[in-house]
Amino acid sequence: MNIILPNEPYSFEDGAAVVEGNILYLYRPIDFDDLMIEMSYAINGRDTCYYCGKKIHPSKLTVDHRVPACFGGPTITNNLVSACKHCNSRKGNLYEDEYWRLLKLEKNAEKVATPEEKSQAKAALDAFWTDVKEKQEERFNGSVEPLPEDWLYHGNLNVITMRYRLNDPIGTGFKRVKSRYKKSKTILRAVLVSSNKHLLSGFNVCLFAKVGSHSDLVKVIVLENVVCMY
Repeated sequence: MNIILPNEPYSFEDGAAVVEGNILYLYRPIDFDDLMIEMSYAINGRDTCYYCGKKIHPSKLTVDHRVPACFGGPTITNNLVSACKHCNSRKGNLYEDEYWRLLKLEKNAEKVATPEEKSQAKAALDAFWTDVKEKQEERFNGSVEPLPEDWLYHGNLNVITMRYRLNDPIGTGFKRVKSRYKKSKTILRAVLVSSNKHLLSGFNVCLFAKVGSHSDLVKVIVLENVVCMY
């Protein structure tokens, strides 16, 4: 898949990452999540909430994952929007389309007047949350793929070049991946790699998969317009 890039010339951390000709070149090791967050602000703006449309001071703005991070939603520009803290908190673990549905149901509930209408509105909200909880359970246990199919690369994990970095939190991150696997026998977090198959994000997932021979469970997203130069 291709990630969304800024239309204007873009440079991150004094040239560590540069957008040139619709390609993102990485010239030295950086925190890829930080790069994607800053780039999403450059693309989406830093003064308006995507959900409520309110103007927000940059210090009070956050980024929200359209596909929630808890379900493996990657930190890439395609999956990030600028959001106020209130909307980000309220959306929680909902997918973007689920949150829009919730807002619509709540808006409709505010318009009702008669006891019968209020009862119908409440029933609609109850049905919504029941549906959401069922879907969340299916995503957590792996019976439903939580990520869009067209994002995923169906290839061999062994082709990925892993560059060890001292700032990777191997202890905590590795235990988190292991704990999730023990609970559901799934690995929800996706691994991000460049077009030339260098690991960008997901070191502990790769480490756990290789140590425990669980490579078949790892979801890989290849960013075709990202090239690692180091």
